[in-house]
Amino acid sequence: MQRGRSAVPAHDRTDAGELTTALATITLFQGAVQHADEKVRTLVAVQGMLTALLTVQFGLLANSTGAAPARGLAFALLGLFAVAFAVSSHQLVQALRPRLPGTSGDNRFAFPAVATFDRTWAPQGTARNQGEQAREVAQLLAELAMRKHRHVRRSLVGMAGMLTSTLATLLLTGCS
Repeated sequence: MQRGRSAVPAHDRTDAGELTTALATITLFQGAVQHADEKVRTLVAVQGMLTALLTVQFGLLANSTGAAPARGLAFALLGLFAVAFAVSSHQLVQALRPRLPGTSGDNRFAFPAVATFDRTWAPQGTARNQGEQAREVAQLLAELAMRKHRHVRRSLVGMAGMLTSTLATLLLTGCS
């Protein structure tokens, strides 16, 4: 062997590097999926807080001796809140359970394929083949993260409606 030359052929080093990059990308995209899930948890907590606040305000309005127009406005605000809550909740549920096609065939990096193997799991094949399978999983995770974040963004419209109706109810309660 000549001095300074690797015993591993150049194309194998390149394939191994691509596999390493694909596996690092999988880790990065898994983090993006988890980030979207954390946003959903936060927004669900905000929904609960706004719902509790609105419920208390309606309890105060029910006990007040306010005029009929104020009660009519209160029920309109409650209707706005209910619609906004439904829109936001639908989008948050969609963010938690997005529907995507799975990976193709016996992908050694996708847990559904690994779980259904009838032989002992061990990555087999060339580094190039493993790199292609890892890139397929990375692409699936990227699509999953994008879909989850899209639903989170869409839920913000409903959250804005919930916040607006809650604040308006607070003002109405303060004026009654």
